[in-house]
Amino acid sequence: MTHSICSLFVLDKGCRRRHVSGDLPNCAWPPSLTARGTPAQHLGAAFPTVPPARRRAGDSTLGAAMPSDDHDPVPSAARPRRPRRPRRPLKRFSAEIAREICRRTVAGETLAQICADPAMPCAMTFHRWAKRHAVFARRYAGARALGEQERAGRRRSYCPDLANEICARVSEGESMARIADDPAMPSMRTIYRWREHEPDFAEALVIARAAAAERLSDTGWTLAMAATPSEAHLTRVRLHYLRWLCAVHSPATHGRLKPIDPPQPPQPPEARTVLLRSFRIERHPDYPAVNQHRVVGYCPDPDTLQPVRDSEGPWTDIVDPVAKAAAIDALCRRREADNGRPPA
Repeated sequence: MTHSICSLFVLDKGCRRRHVSGDLPNCAWPPSLTARGTPAQHLGAAFPTVPPARRRAGDSTLGAAMPSDDHDPVPSAARPRRPRRPRRPLKRFSAEIAREICRRTVAGETLAQICADPAMPCAMTFHRWAKRHAVFARRYAGARALGEQERAGRRRSYCPDLANEICARVSEGESMARIADDPAMPSMRTIYRWREHEPDFAEALVIARAAAAERLSDTGWTLAMAATPSEAHLTRVRLHYLRWLCAVHSPATHGRLKPIDPPQPPQPPEARTVLLRSFRIERHPDYPAVNQHRVVGYCPDPDTLQPVRDSEGPWTDIVDPVAKAAAIDALCRRREADNGRPPA
């Protein structure tokens, strides 16, 4: 058996040039062909080389002559081409279009709905505008917040009625996984996103879990009272799981470690202001020789801590120096007489 090395180019059914090379045995060809020449000669005669001009024009006659089981009998040139989507004309940025986008966003339309309008720019143009015009980006962000949108092109899916239904089913002891498996309920991811972004729903869910913990506690009591010696181990396992589940649902009431509030920082001591009142003797400014005086009180101001005059006593009587000296002399004589000594 003889072999021939063959290398040629053929066109597949997609009019693409494919290189075929290999060791082709003569026995793999019909006797009528091998008797009149080598396989390479017959391949060259059966599949002539397509000129480049015809190849660029899409001539598929060579591909149609190839024997193949899965070959498409319809030439590629005769296939109906899919109509191309008409290109939208380029939109230049204008304040009117920007205001219209913000208005429709506030009304609740998504970005995909706005860009689907032929009078509006496409999504790529919109994002290019948002990058180039900072004012437009800020206005659109505010409009998206007013339109209750979480992300560009997606509205918030929070529903108060579904949230109440979820809390009611949780309070009855139903697991969150079973609620999410219900086709009428949102998915687990949506429920946890609601709990993160909706404070009212998160608070209601905490209350519902506490109610579920109380219900599970009652269920554990029923199991404990109905336990028999033959089912003691099974009842113990169930009670252990119910105790753990109650601690997960309501750690503040059923958990082993009770959550406590963090310690408050020490409060600074209350400032107290002590005011010391003082008194002074003031002499009469008009009669300094007669030694007339009075008592004056002073108290500090709480704001400035400066002494402020707040009270004044009465002036003393005018004293005669001669009469006072005579009174003092008479007093001294009386004391000497009382002591039994002769007066001086």
